[in-house]
Amino acid sequence: MILILAEPADPWATLVHRELLCRGEEDLFWIQRAQLLNRVLLNWPVETWSPLLPGSLVVDGTTKPLNDLTGVFARLSFPLLLELEDLSVQDRD
Repeated sequence: MILILAEPADPWATLVHRELLCRGEEDLFWIQRAQLLNRVLLNWPVETWSPLLPGSLVVDGTTKPLNDLTGVFARLSFPLLLELEDLSVQDRD
């Protein structure tokens, strides 16, 4: 699985996306800045006392183990400008 984190007009992201499609990459997700919190959920257990559980990403409702993540092409400017009023209580925390 490969994530492209970029705006749709980004020329480098477009080239990477085109090349990956030509290579037949099946698990390819292009996430735009404004869609990041709506489309991606990271499940990453951080408790040190519990047995080690594999983390996962949920992208557009599809759950994939973090072990399947083979690459990230990130061209977003961080930190993201977030309006806290637009977030759920859990995301604000």
